[in-house]
Amino acid sequence: GATTHTANNVLVGNGTSAVGSVAPSTSGNVLTSNGSSWASTAPAGGLTRSATVATTSGTSVSITGIASGTNVIHAAFDSVNTVAGDILLFQIGDSGGIEVASYGGSGLQFDGASSMLDSADGTDSMAGITIPRTNRAVWGIFTWVKVDTYDWICSWTMWANSGVEPEVTWGGGKKTLSGELDRVQLTTLGGTTTFSSGQLNVVYG
Repeated sequence: GATTHTANNVLVGNGTSAVGSVAPSTSGNVLTSNGSSWASTAPAGGLTRSATVATTSGTSVSITGIASGTNVIHAAFDSVNTVAGDILLFQIGDSGGIEVASYGGSGLQFDGASSMLDSADGTDSMAGITIPRTNRAVWGIFTWVKVDTYDWICSWTMWANSGVEPEVTWGGGKKTLSGELDRVQLTTLGGTTTFSSGQLNVVYG
């Protein structure tokens, strides 16, 4: 057999043939099995970032193409606002489209005048997760986490600033989909109010 072995290579058995080896290759690589052999490969990616979509017109914005097997989604709201102070509505969906029923959840808004506003009912018959706010742009993160095959729970915390009385809105909810989640949509509770500023994207993994 061989009397020398390349420095830092990993020995790999090869039955009755000569012993093989795997070189380290690129910095940061890991030793990966494909079920029958080993290779030096780049590690699986962490979170994937979607394209950013503008929330400057229209009555809804969607992000599609979220990969199968996703377990968590973080949606980033950057100065999102509408032409009127309608409550925002966040929805999720699968290959059958955005689901518009059977969400459960509620939220609270705290304004600078030390008053509270409940977003909507907390039943299981909502058209989406409602984000309470007055006619002000919001910045913050809305997170969905998969807890079972098609069962998702969510929470959010966002900040709005009018320049006079800053607001904070937060809450949580749940939704069971019919299939694998692959899309999200932001609209308003009435569904007819036009977006006027900001942008939205998601990171998922």
